[in-house]
Amino acid sequence: MRLFIAVEMPEELSEKINEIKRRIPTKGLKLTRDNHITLKFLGEVPESRVGEITSRLKEIIFSPIKIKTLYIDAFPNMNKPRVIHLKCDSPQLIELAKNISNKLKEYPHDKPFVPHITLARVKFLKDKPELKEKIKDIKVVQEEFAINSFCLKQSVLKPDGPEYKNIEVFEAK
Repeated sequence: MRLFIAVEMPEELSEKINEIKRRIPTKGLKLTRDNHITLKFLGEVPESRVGEITSRLKEIIFSPIKIKTLYIDAFPNMNKPRVIHLKCDSPQLIELAKNISNKLKEYPHDKPFVPHITLARVKFLKDKPELKEKIKDIKVVQEEFAINSFCLKQSVLKPDGPEYKNIEVFEAK
C-alpha cells in the first residue's frame, strides 16, 4: 500500500484553492485534484504494518491547528519549477509533522517539512520564465483556517492521476 499522512483542507478553502488552480496556465502542467498538506510520505508499506502505524499515530496528542496560506511558489524554485504550490505558515503544523516523524522514524524523509498545498506538477515546460510571470500575476488572498484532524491516507495510482482514500482519521484533543 502506498501511504502518506496529511491534513485535509476545509471545504470552503478547498473551493478557493480550486479557483486559484483554474487561473494557473495548464500547458505543460498537471493540476492536482485533491487539496491537502502532506505531513509525511511513507511510500510502499505492507498492509500488515497499517495497524502498528495507526496505533502509533493515535498516541499523538494535539490541539486544533491554525494555518495561514501565503502565496504561490515552486519547488525547487520559480526558475526551475517542478511543483507549483501554495505556501502556508503554521508553527503548530511543523510541530505536528515533527511529532509524526518521531513516531515513524523507520520511514525516513530526505527533505525538511515545508507546509504547502500542491497545486500542479510540471510535466514538461519550454517557457519557464513565462510561467513564472503568469503565476506572479495570480493574486492570492491570504486565508487563516484551523484543522482539527490529520489522516493516514492511501494513494492509489491510476492513469488519470492518484486517487486518495482515508485509512484512519486522528482528531485533535
